[in-house]
Amino acid sequence: MTEDDFKGGFRLAPEVHFRQFGDEVVLLDLARGEYFSLDALGARIWTEILAGQSAMAIVDLMARDYDVPCERLKADMLELLDELIDRGLLVFGS
Repeated sequence: MTEDDFKGGFRLAPEVHFRQFGDEVVLLDLARGEYFSLDALGARIWTEILAGQSAMAIVDLMARDYDVPCERLKADMLELLDELIDRGLLVFGS
């Protein structure tokens, strides 16, 4: 991902379904038959993405809520987004 991608939106890939279980989210890729789980922080990011928030807006929101430096949160979120995109669970665009 580039810095410009970080300012844009994302959406759920067409063959992916998800379910929230408490603080966690489980994603199911029907095309590949694979599961992927997100912990509480990953689930919060996922929820904000599906609500239409840009990655940068999520960083700002979560930095305030969790008292984490923006650069640290941005690096961690970039890693998660890259993994979700690489696995075909998330795509660019709103």
